Amino acid sequence: MSTEGWFPIPVYVDKARGYEFDNIQKELLEIYSNIDFQQHPSWTSDTHELSMSEDGHFFNECILTQKNAKLFLEFIHSHIKKYLNQVGVDSDRKYIITESWFTKTKKGKYAHLHDHGAYDISGVYYLKTNGKDGNLYFSNIHRSLASNYVMSKVATVTNPIPLENGIIALWPSMLLHNTEPNQTDHDRVSISFNIKFGYE
Repeated sequence: MSTEGWFPIPVYVDKARGYEFDNIQKELLEIYSNIDFQQHPSWTSDTHELSMSEDGHFFNECILTQKNAKLFLEFIHSHIKKYLNQVGVDSDRKYIITESWFTKTKKGKYAHLHDHGAYDISGVYYLKTNGKDGNLYFSNIHRSLASNYVMSKVATVTNPIPLENGIIALWPSMLLHNTEPNQTDHDRVSISFNIKFGYE
């Protein structure tokens, strides 16, 4: 017998490649060049900037649908199906992307520790990164057990998402995560989204 890690959390990571990558990048960079960014007024000054909706709000619409990012929406759909298949659940269940937004992280800025609440899946796609401008990290869900000697050795471990153009990551929305501060002169740009499944 051996020691096994039980109760894993399914985090999905893959990458756009070849012509698919080129076409998605072209589509998203065109959208990026025509949207406005602003820091959320209730956040601290060291946080990143977000894309604004046409009505001047944050987080209340899907910018990908609004801007008709057809190729990228198809890309997300294909990876949601792969993710669900790998988890072993119904990959044909209907869903909606309730919100999506672009994030621009300038030098010295970062995302504070947060989660995406009551959604089912959250995700990110890296549009512009130099690979050194601040990784996304997940907090270990067992951190509350760190008073136990054995758990104290594993409960504080955090795992980063690879930082590369074309990377897509999907995870259960309740997972706490944050980014490291961007210490470079390069603006990191990513697209984030939240997904809710229909319950029949």
